[in-house]
Amino acid sequence: VDDVQGRNAHLRISIKAAEVQHVPNVQTLGYVLEETPLPAKIDVEKAKMLGIAPGPKYRALKNGFKVMSDDGEREVLAQDVIEEGQKKARKLAVLGDASRVPQTMRRLCRNADFLIYEATLEEGSEHVSRQRGHSTARMAGKFALEVNAKILAMNHISGRHDGQDSINSMVKSAEEGNKGKS
Repeated sequence: VDDVQGRNAHLRISIKAAEVQHVPNVQTLGYVLEETPLPAKIDVEKAKMLGIAPGPKYRALKNGFKVMSDDGEREVLAQDVIEEGQKKARKLAVLGDASRVPQTMRRLCRNADFLIYEATLEEGSEHVSRQRGHSTARMAGKFALEVNAKILAMNHISGRHDGQDSINSMVKSAEEGNKGKS
């Protein structure tokens, strides 16, 4: 697992990669891109009303710690001064050419907001899919359920899936695989 930040660290995005199983002797990676959570924002007026002037104590509050008021009379909890509605960091997982996903990659994908996963072969061909290093829509759906992905998008779809009926069948298989969750 590598975490790439380097010259783009200011973008507040981490990129992690881990192996997925495709076919023997072919190294294949999946990727997870995740925003770094933004630091919490202090409601300065609330903090002042609770006896904390702008200064070093704000850092502790932003990190979830309680602090003593400037006069030393009372404890102020972080949740008392943190602004509501902070933007949650988002997570994108991208896996292609994968018949199996090892635990390391599964952990990285956990709670992804958006999962892109391949669905190359038809239903009923799970054994063939694994031999060829690919997945079916149902397998994609099951994986999305296992890692608690909010949205599943399937890619690497075989040309044999032509027409709306075929696509609808794939969507139904994925929904059955993840019990309609994503």
